[in-house]
Amino acid sequence: MNPDDVRASKGVVQGAIKLTSYDKYALAELPQDKSTQLIFYCYNSFCLASDEAAERALKAGYINVGSMRAGIVGWQDYVAALKK
Repeated sequence: MNPDDVRASKGVVQGAIKLTSYDKYALAELPQDKSTQLIFYCYNSFCLASDEAAERALKAGYINVGSMRAGIVGWQDYVAALKK
């Protein structure tokens, strides 16, 4: 969900796939196996697009869905703390 400039400056979680939209992405962008773990994230905790994307996946029948509320900023803080 993060735009390319954010992805370039903040990075991405390994294995992340950029969706075309948080609310109108084609379900074909998601794995076919509806039990695959899906974690959606935005820039930070103020963005709610990841929640909406997760809700769309749940409504489509995916059963292992979550939203990383801290976003990529929180992820980077977490990774930095692990390195200390």
